[in-house]
Amino acid sequence: MTNATSLPYIIYPETDGLPMGETDATRDYLLYCVAVLENYFQSRRGVYVSGNLFIYYEEGDPKKVVSPDVFVIFGVNQRKRKSYKTWQEDHQVPQFILEVTFYTTRKQDEVAKPELYARLEIWAFKILIFDLFKTVIDKHIAATEPIRSHL
Repeated sequence: MTNATSLPYIIYPETDGLPMGETDATRDYLLYCVAVLENYFQSRRGVYVSGNLFIYYEEGDPKKVVSPDVFVIFGVNQRKRKSYKTWQEDHQVPQFILEVTFYTTRKQDEVAKPELYARLEIWAFKILIFDLFKTVIDKHIAATEPIRSHL
């Protein structure tokens, strides 16, 4: 008789219980951006467009998670997911991320997330900053390599 050891069951939550957007305008903008990108890539196979979905990037550690506002991943199928686990998707990470920031998330969106995205080798990300009057007041773009060849 052998003693088989099993790996512990790890729960990867699908939600954090927080609201999707700070205002109706930011929520509507996020949904619009996802819809536009889905429409743009609808005839291309192997392109996944989503947003406000947990992306787990390290197997075994549910704290290694990020939830971009809008993202595009090339090389995986467009299908409905409850969360995205990179190790189940051939280690594909988003090649494009859009963050729509507000005063409550600005520090995280301008400092913490770009540092993480650089470590994950995200090709390009864009941050849009809104004021209380729903106006874009600043834009920031960063890229580690051109994304144009995939579009």
